[in-house]
Amino acid sequence: QDTWEWDGNAWTNLTPATGPGVRYGHAMAYDGARGRVVLFGGMNGTNAQADTWEWDGGAWTKRIPAGASPGPRSLHAMSFDSARSRVIVFGGSPGSGYLQDTWEWDGTAWTSVTPAGQIPSARYGHALAYDAARGRTFLYAGYGASGSTQDSWVWDGTAWRGVTPGTGPSAREGDEMAYESARSRVLLFGGYDGTKNVFDDWGWDGTGWTTLTPSGANPGMAAGPMAYDATRDRVVILAYGSGATWEWNGATWTNRTPAGQSPSPRIGYAIAYDAARAR
Repeated sequence: QDTWEWDGNAWTNLTPATGPGVRYGHAMAYDGARGRVVLFGGMNGTNAQADTWEWDGGAWTKRIPAGASPGPRSLHAMSFDSARSRVIVFGGSPGSGYLQDTWEWDGTAWTSVTPAGQIPSARYGHALAYDAARGRTFLYAGYGASGSTQDSWVWDGTAWRGVTPGTGPSAREGDEMAYESARSRVLLFGGYDGTKNVFDDWGWDGTGWTTLTPSGANPGMAAGPMAYDATRDRVVILAYGSGATWEWNGATWTNRTPAGQSPSPRIGYAIAYDAARAR
């Protein structure tokens, strides 16, 4: 249940007085309107959680919203819609099975959104990223009742719309995405295709996928969640299992593991870029 910050050169282990309990499979997103990192859910080792926490750069605060909240879950996905100042949550697992609900957090309350029309199938292990150039929250892949999925969806705040690009990444779960504002694209890396870990890089431009072919090494098995550092134009990721720190500059991956302290090797962690503090 530790909290760490990366400034581009070194990791700092923070020691807030209180905070979320031990967990994995939780999700986080940076709420740029309020300057807070929002955390929801996860597994405490036994049960799925349904708590909401916010980080202001110095302390964690447990938020107890009035009204309904998303149910307990882990392996869900979150992103921040900057045009509408809402944190979006979709899907996950309540402990067994799959969820298909969409929720929005405005900094005070959670709202359950039940859009008309088609919606993504129930799933966990998917990825969300907000495409600021097109004002849409983008969802890809995950694991559902039929196994690993390969579908692409966008959320405009009112409805989900399925996207059918001609080519794209293979079916997978555990894929990770981050929006690169310098290139107006969503970066996707890796995942598990039901048989093996995959380590490919793809870019989404709002219309279709482009396969990216960086030279050199990549974060490898199996990379964890990643966040885009807009100040430095780098996507930051910790490699599952090894705890190595990697950065993507738009074309290549570089191992940036510092000589000093780093987060211990782990899986099921969450990461978000705090734009107000450039961490």
